[in-house]
Amino acid sequence: MITDKYIKNLAPVELEYIKSIINKLVNDKINEETTNNENLEKNIEKCPYCCSRHIVKNGTNKKHRQKYICKECHKTFSDTTKTMFYHTKSNYFIWRDFIGCEIAGMTLAQEAIVIRRTKTTCYNMRHKLYKAIQEQVENVKLSGEIELDSIYVKINLKGKKPNKMPRMSKRRGTKLSYPTGSEKLRGLSHHKICIVTSVDESDNMLFKIAGLGVESKEYYNKFKTQYQKGSTIISDSKTSILNFAKENEMHLDPIPVIPVGKRYTTNKGNSLGSLCQL
Repeated sequence: MITDKYIKNLAPVELEYIKSIINKLVNDKINEETTNNENLEKNIEKCPYCCSRHIVKNGTNKKHRQKYICKECHKTFSDTTKTMFYHTKSNYFIWRDFIGCEIAGMTLAQEAIVIRRTKTTCYNMRHKLYKAIQEQVENVKLSGEIELDSIYVKINLKGKKPNKMPRMSKRRGTKLSYPTGSEKLRGLSHHKICIVTSVDESDNMLFKIAGLGVESKEYYNKFKTQYQKGSTIISDSKTSILNFAKENEMHLDPIPVIPVGKRYTTNKGNSLGSLCQL
């Protein structure tokens, strides 16, 4: 097994030799004939529809690729079923350039020009890509030192009818219609969306909508299965986070509250710097 320790013990000439071998393998592997199913894991262990492991091989398709059938739901599938490469004629290079366009924040019209495909094709590729990312995020497991906090964004409900609103209608202005007419809106309210954000020492991330209004232990507990027990939570000193970590058998390294001024690091020197950069 190649480890960091093994690589650090190699001489510069050995590293250059390995680099040249890898470059040759890459050039041999990636070409115009590279198929999308070659980018996927070859070991199919479960059905993409019902997740049953009772699957068997079921012949090949017209392109001589292996097909499978599930003994539970009786559906047939291939290695690309329910992946971003399912029912796509775009090759490796087109997908590579498209993902680069998405990272750059291009519009569909701009992407269509770059990869020489229609806006409809770009639209479908975008949804396939985002769905694949969503499935990856759903299965991520954070461990080690984990920075944890919540952020708040406005909810846009312009055009919604009052009977379809997920919250009470918002009155315009800085004052609420209290009996006295002089009370001001303070702190966070149900007009804000609470998003739980986390990043661990391996750069695994979690960004999920928890609900409306101020954060709570219940909001964090919605995603407790994605935190490894025994991990260390780095956060501010909010009671909701402290109770969440304690209840789920995780260690705490909070940023202490001081009477005067602000503090940005814990007693161990950790901070929420990685979350702030995202």
